[in-house]
Amino acid sequence: MNARNIQIFHDTALRLLRRGALRNLSKMLIKAHAADVAQVIRMLVSERDKQQLFTLLQETKAKAAVLQVLDVPNALLLLEGVDPKHVVEMFREMPPDVVTDIVGHLSEEKSEDLLKLMEPQ
Repeated sequence: MNARNIQIFHDTALRLLRRGALRNLSKMLIKAHAADVAQVIRMLVSERDKQQLFTLLQETKAKAAVLQVLDVPNALLLLEGVDPKHVVEMFREMPPDVVTDIVGHLSEEKSEDLLKLMEPQ
């Protein structure tokens, strides 16, 4: 999307979040490209809005695709409070170098917990 369309997407997403029209926002997110969703997340000011928008992504693959193109600080923010098993599911959909970068910025305890869950059974 060009800058104007990204701004429209951002403004619409923010308006829908504020109105509580989460079903409409969820439908809009399904149709959007991961890079565009990531751009809108970067533009949002409120951490709560960023997390809520990310939560509205229904599929694990969609969440993983967004995490792949986000900067590490925003990716870490979005992963806060997410069930570690779900984080591992997302990581399995991502390139190893991106996962390594994200895990490398987590606390030692949290990264060890995630790595244990990622080990083959």
